[in-house]
Amino acid sequence: MKKFFILFALPLFTLAFCGVFFGAAARAEEYNFQSQWVAAHPGNKMVLMPWCEEINKAAAGEFTLNFFPGNALVKGEFLAAALKKGSVEAGGVQMQTAADNYPLSQLLGLPYLVRNAEEAEALYNAMYEKFPELRAELDKDFHVLALMGSDRFCLASMDSLVKTPEDIKGKRVLVLGNAQAGDVLAWGGIPIVVSSPELYLYFKRGLGDVAYVPVMAARVSQLHEFARYYTVMNARTLPMMIGMNKADWEKLSPRVQKCVNECSGRALSRRIAAQLTQSLKDDLEFFKAQNATVHMPGPEEEKIFKQLVSQHTKPYWVGNLKRNGVGNPEEWIKKVEDLAHSQRKQ
Repeated sequence: MKKFFILFALPLFTLAFCGVFFGAAARAEEYNFQSQWVAAHPGNKMVLMPWCEEINKAAAGEFTLNFFPGNALVKGEFLAAALKKGSVEAGGVQMQTAADNYPLSQLLGLPYLVRNAEEAEALYNAMYEKFPELRAELDKDFHVLALMGSDRFCLASMDSLVKTPEDIKGKRVLVLGNAQAGDVLAWGGIPIVVSSPELYLYFKRGLGDVAYVPVMAARVSQLHEFARYYTVMNARTLPMMIGMNKADWEKLSPRVQKCVNECSGRALSRRIAAQLTQSLKDDLEFFKAQNATVHMPGPEEEKIFKQLVSQHTKPYWVGNLKRNGVGNPEEWIKKVEDLAHSQRKQ
């Protein structure tokens, strides 16, 4: 009787084991995506959440990409490292948080290189296409899904309108990275590097007089509770990359890879740029509705800011690129500036 039970049970156990094994293998691959933007950013709702849904629909149960806003899984400044390691499978990275590892991407942030999100998106993608060194820098760690830049920066001031560099001379100016700190130094201000979540607290505690940040960052950080004056600058952009951990990408089936790629690339980059352009208009109208003063510098005003930054640009950027292991930094600066100039003519 005992032998019969064992002989009878073995096939059942084998069938059960195979069912569990093959059933697990058949389940959808599930990856997490963390946005480069905090929850309040409209780009999440308008572009990135629908993008995740498009991928999931196209993958038809074989793959699921779960959306999380910025800082939900890891702090934004650590997302590039988390993606590289694979602790987060996919995400949107503010590239200046990883300047040491991806220095050529930082060149998109050269001052007065681009004037808006559309120009930033076009230039970053052209850099990726035309410069093999930049492509290799990103491709070694990520499967790149989209490249873009932020829209215009502003000088958000608590007590007076900034119309010339003299208006911020000696003032404490909050910035999100060392590249913007270089601009502030050129204008005579005192830069203080902070993270996005710290902008509100620094203003609230009186630790900053002006913020030099993307217009959207000023809105999302609710700086309108303190800042009554906004000077919109055509001075710079922040490079951003949406990508997937290289090893996790290679685990996906060819069909899923095709679905993800078809939902991403230039189409996604351009959608984000268009959303940032619309958000800029919405944000400026919002500030005006809060009885804030919004100032768009004219050509002569802008020229003064630009001249001071130009004098500072070369030594700052050459030193920055050298520290991060880039050979011939002067040559690289010229290559990117020439490419930006040719892009504007197209």
